[in-house]
Amino acid sequence: MDKIVTFVLSFSTFVPLVPFSFMIFFLVTKALATYCHDMDLTKKKCQACEGGVSPLKGKDTSDFLKQLDKNWKIVNDHQIEREFKFPDFKSALHFTNQIGEIAENEGHHPDICLSWGKVKITLLTHAIDGLSINDFIVAAKIDKLLQ
Repeated sequence: MDKIVTFVLSFSTFVPLVPFSFMIFFLVTKALATYCHDMDLTKKKCQACEGGVSPLKGKDTSDFLKQLDKNWKIVNDHQIEREFKFPDFKSALHFTNQIGEIAENEGHHPDICLSWGKVKITLLTHAIDGLSINDFIVAAKIDKLLQ
């Protein structure tokens, strides 16, 4: 134990303060950029959520919603929903299967209601009983299917 403490103390005396401060600044900046609301959601990857965090609310959800198609709606500050129209059942089914691929790739699965000429998507993070960034990532990737 004494050798470890001696090493840490001697190492810290040789590390100049400016590079250390820059390293801390770099790490903090990188962490903030990861959660930046302006980042293209289609470039992000869903992260596993097992609870223990609060759902997004208020300004956080409205900031993310601005990055999605205008037809997405926040429902009760709890989930986001969008309905898509198609000329027939086959087209709606094909779209549903594409959403399934996104969901499997992201490990985050929406509720999908498929009917003749219509697909309704509901996204929420069940582990936290509300919205997480994962819901907005999947929504953005669904939007991209129609572009």
